[in-house]
Amino acid sequence: MHVCDEFSLGAIFGLLDTITDFVSFLTEVEDLTKRANIIFNGGGIEDLLAIYLLNNYSFPYEEADLLIIDDTIFKGFINSDAYKVMQKSFKNSYFWDKLIEHFVSDLLTNGIFEYGTNQATDNQYALIQMALQPRYYRANLVDAFSEFLQKPGLKIAARVVLAYQNTAFVFHLGPSSDREARVQELGLRCLVVRGRIPDVKIVVGISRDKLGPSVVGYSHDIVYVDIPEWDDDFEEQVNKIQKELGYFENASWAKRP
Repeated sequence: MHVCDEFSLGAIFGLLDTITDFVSFLTEVEDLTKRANIIFNGGGIEDLLAIYLLNNYSFPYEEADLLIIDDTIFKGFINSDAYKVMQKSFKNSYFWDKLIEHFVSDLLTNGIFEYGTNQATDNQYALIQMALQPRYYRANLVDAFSEFLQKPGLKIAARVVLAYQNTAFVFHLGPSSDREARVQELGLRCLVVRGRIPDVKIVVGISRDKLGPSVVGYSHDIVYVDIPEWDDDFEEQVNKIQKELGYFENASWAKRP
C-alpha cells in the first residue's frame, strides 16, 4: 500500500506523468521497502521520489537496512539545476502526448474498437505502445521525428527509432492523395524492421504528409506489427520487400536514450 497526502500525490503525478514512469516508481519503492525499513523525518514519499530521480530512476541503497529520509530532499531537488535541466530536456516530449491524443480523437469513432466483437484492433495496440513510452523516451522520439520532418534535405523516406522495451517506431512521409499506397509502404517498412532487428518484436509505424502545401489536406496513418516468432517464410518476404524498397538506402536511424 502506497500512502500519499495531497502534496506528495501532486508531486508524483507532476513528475511521473506517464503510466510507465508512475508504475516503475511504485515498483522500485516496493522493492526498497523489502530491503530496508524507512523512516520519514517530517517529509513523505515525495522525498523518496527526489532520490529516485536524482539517481537515474533507481534507489542506490542496496546494502541499507534502515533509511532515515530528511524532509528537505524534495524541496532541494525542485530548486536544483538538475531539476531545471530535466524539465528543459522533457519540454519537447509533450508533442508525443498530443500525437496520442490526436490519434485517439481521430480513430476512436472510426474503428479503433470493434464494438461488435469487443476485440481490440491493431490501431488500439499501436496507441498502447505509444502510451507506454516513458517521458525520456518520448523526448528522444520527438527529437528524431521533428528532425526527420523539418529537414527535407536529409532526402530519406523513413526514420527508425528504437524505443522502450525493444519496440521500434518507423516514421514515414507520404502524400494524403494516395493514403492506401502510403499505408501499404509503411506496413512493409515496419515488416522489414521486424525482420532485420531480432530483439524487436513490435514495430509501430507513423506516416504523415510532408510540411508545406497540400492539394487534398493532411492526414496521419498508423501501422502495428507484432510478430513474436520469425520463420523462413517471413524471411523470404522481407528479402523481397527490402530489395523492392531499397529500405536501408532511404531510411535513417536514431538511437534510444
